[in-house]
Amino acid sequence: YTIEATNKKYDLKKVIMQAIGNNAKNYLNPPIQNISYKGILKTSK
Repeated sequence: YTIEATNKKYDLKKVIMQAIGNNAKNYLNPPIQNISYKGILKTSK
C-alpha cells in the first residue's frame, strides 16, 4: 500500500464508527472459515 497525505477533511466520528461496524461485520461473518473467531475455534480443536 502507498499512503499519501491529502488536504481532505474527514468527519472522524463518522469514519471511525463506520470502520468499527465494518470490522465487527467481518469478524462475525468471515469470508473464509479459518479466520476470525471461527478460525480460532477450529484451530483450538
